[in-house]
Amino acid sequence: MAQRQVRFVLITLIAGATAACGAGAPSVAPSVAPSVAPTPSGGAAATITLGNFGQADGPGISVGDAIAKSGVEPLLVNGILLKAADGMIWLCTALATSAPPRCAEPRLLVENWLQPPDDVTFVSSEGLQEAAGVRWLEHMQLFGVVRP
Repeated sequence: MAQRQVRFVLITLIAGATAACGAGAPSVAPSVAPSVAPTPSGGAAATITLGNFGQADGPGISVGDAIAKSGVEPLLVNGILLKAADGMIWLCTALATSAPPRCAEPRLLVENWLQPPDDVTFVSSEGLQEAAGVRWLEHMQLFGVVRP
């Protein structure tokens, strides 16, 4: 029940923050393109771009399935939400056994993560874990457009 509330609050915060940031038609393009971290295989990481798509609830799909179904329609994606020590936000299938913790592949770089002053996602959320400056929450869902 508490995880569902955290998920609802997260989706609501994201939707509210993106709605407050722009006027007119919603856009899925981030205002500032983040530097995309390469995958261990050397290619660019797949991304999920959050936007003002309304609210979504349901079982969602895995990160791997989301990458396979990438396109222009927003998808509800399940995973571990991780904030790396460098500040980049990732949606992971699993954590790699490394120090500091990092996302195992497949993974999605979360573009345009907006953190309004009252966003407590990586500060005091129930279930928040931390090691070596990396913070993560398990059993999270994000609703956005996935691109390979």
